[in-house]
Amino acid sequence: MKNKVGKNIAVILAACVFLGIAVNSYMLAGLGSDSITVFENGLNHTFGVTMGTAALIYNIIFLAAAVFVSRKYVGVLTALFSLLSGPFIDLVGMVMKPLAAMNAMPVRIIELAMGIIFTAMACGLLIAADGGMNSLDAIDAEIAEKTGISYKVWRTLSDIILVAAGWIMGGTVSFGTIPAVLLTGVAISFFAGWMKNAFFTERSEWTVKKVTE
Repeated sequence: MKNKVGKNIAVILAACVFLGIAVNSYMLAGLGSDSITVFENGLNHTFGVTMGTAALIYNIIFLAAAVFVSRKYVGVLTALFSLLSGPFIDLVGMVMKPLAAMNAMPVRIIELAMGIIFTAMACGLLIAADGGMNSLDAIDAEIAEKTGISYKVWRTLSDIILVAAGWIMGGTVSFGTIPAVLLTGVAISFFAGWMKNAFFTERSEWTVKKVTE
């Protein structure tokens, strides 16, 4: 029991740090970002809040939606990630702030790639740990199950909708948004499967299968 609690704590802390690195990498790059970050950036512009607070607003809304639509995919890690990832985004942002002075295009492209990779690592880790997906993945996995259309397709459609909504609110959309939207769902599937095999072989495989099939 203690080992399970300790592992869950490690999972949620790592996922929050990964997401903090991802969001701030996107913001530093300024080349566009994944759908959720664009949406949160739109909230940031519209309401004048920090990116961490914008993330908290997004997470509360989508956590409520996930509980209503796909309760079986929502677990303790889902709730903790929704509540803690926002503060971690602001905390990691303070640590990464000096990187803002490095604005050469090659550096910004690397930061864009980091945004995609670390977003996928955060979401994939939650899925592999089998303690509940993040809210958007939970909703997409439920819809995929009901329709027979793969999670990857629904995740990409969700990304497009969030990008459009974020852009309307003033979120940054640029050429980097295209690879972020197209690659994030695929990358999550990859990291969920890889992390499952590497770190969580004793856990149930049902949630991982939903996003890798």
